Amino acid sequence: RQVFDAARADYASGHFDRVVAVLKVPDLQRDAEAEFVLGKAHYRLGQLSDAERAFRTAVALDPKMGQAWLNHALCLYQQKKPADATRVYEQVQELFATTRPDLVQRAKVAVDAIKRGTTGRLPAG
Repeated sequence: RQVFDAARADYASGHFDRVVAVLKVPDLQRDAEAEFVLGKAHYRLGQLSDAERAFRTAVALDPKMGQAWLNHALCLYQQKKPADATRVYEQVQELFATTRPDLVQRAKVAVDAIKRGTTGRLPAG
């Protein structure tokens, strides 16, 4: 837990490279929250495929982590995979239909923007 707390402090300080270095240790047991922070750090460093992988792992570990779902979809879209991104945004709408109307709305806006080709800034978590 101390490792994760240090990584979270590094993220808050803008030391994204240190977050990645700390959390990418091969034998480190990472939970969904650690994968989420790792994904955000990769994203801030412009490492979209690594960020997407971390967000995908986060939602596999904790399917209720709505922000990770949105960030996963955003990474897919930014990697020029709009069909995959749309599928993830649609999953968000199904999974959170009764529990998180805020996420559902953000996912709907993103799907509509992708379909219209007016993405600008898609919503993230």
